[in-house]
Amino acid sequence: MVRSPLTHLTRSIPRKSLFKKTPYTHIPSSKRNLNVIRYAPAEYPKGRKKQHEVEWTLIPRTEHFIQWENLTTKYIDTHTHLHSTLQQMKDAFNDGTMPASRIDSFVEHFFPEQCTAVVDVLGNMEDLALYSAAAGLAWREGFKYYFAIGAHPYHALVYDDSTHHAVTKILEHQQCVALGECGLDYFRTDSITWPKQRQVFIRQLEAAVFARKPILVYTRDAERDTFSILHDYVPTDHKLHIQSFTGSREFALKILKHWPNSTLGITGAITYSGSQHVAEMIEREEIPLDRIMLGSKSPFIVPKNIYPHLLKTTRPKLKREKFVAGHSGMLPIVAEAVAGLLNNALKKGGDRANNDDYLHKMDSILKSSNEVAKSFFGIKM
Repeated sequence: MVRSPLTHLTRSIPRKSLFKKTPYTHIPSSKRNLNVIRYAPAEYPKGRKKQHEVEWTLIPRTEHFIQWENLTTKYIDTHTHLHSTLQQMKDAFNDGTMPASRIDSFVEHFFPEQCTAVVDVLGNMEDLALYSAAAGLAWREGFKYYFAIGAHPYHALVYDDSTHHAVTKILEHQQCVALGECGLDYFRTDSITWPKQRQVFIRQLEAAVFARKPILVYTRDAERDTFSILHDYVPTDHKLHIQSFTGSREFALKILKHWPNSTLGITGAITYSGSQHVAEMIEREEIPLDRIMLGSKSPFIVPKNIYPHLLKTTRPKLKREKFVAGHSGMLPIVAEAVAGLLNNALKKGGDRANNDDYLHKMDSILKSSNEVAKSFFGIKM
């Protein structure tokens, strides 16, 4: 494959950072105040003023179980972090009834029966034993557990030869369906880490191509380098997925065109104003439905429209309350949002707008995502 003149491993792009000149360090949920929602006033540039704090009440632990009485479709959550989700809830509620490693118990208690499969994304290189423990758990009847393994950009600095060898061995596991999420993050990391990120990204891409495993890509504020590296190291017929896509229109169209087997991940972020441009792309069908996979990206995203759903169902007096974490049980809300966007386009089209047979519904969007996921990962439900 022809290499571009770009020297990926040594090039450094000048950048004025608002962050300290140190590598990004993840703050565990146990050290955060989960009872506080932080926001920055719109008139203040990001990071320039001290953020205000607003006290919210946590929705009770038992009510994190979301019921979908009228949903008939079984579905796959293609992007979740089960251990992080469980740990975040344990930290918030100080609940010792479920050990942190028993994610099967978490699924049993909090996932609706319609959720019958997940792809658990394991990107923490400090605990590579998680996959073997999870694969051997007693999952509820009919539930399929799959996982992906790879070094998130935040863990690039600890990725060495021994880690790489371990990852390549784990790729051989029968329940490992992809490598990832791997990629580049120029938003929360200092530029001194970028050459190492690019190096680790390339090593993982080469391993995935050799093993013929689908690749889950994470990219933030690094689209140019991400595309360039993918272009040089990933064949056009390889399966490629951009996780939790919130990037630019140009980047999305280039990915979809260059890799015919590529897909984009749509999460609860689609319900927030910051992803309005992605919503518009879906509405205009620039992102075809057969190139979309739905994922919860739990625990990091709680779909905004889950709260109106609760107002209609279990909590009619909901006020100043919030979920501790998102989880796979909220994925139908994302499907509902996508259906609404596609129906907006139909309504603008005329004749079919008043015919329910042509309108998209939550079930039809979940079915479409299921078919894309089964083909992409080679999995069964």
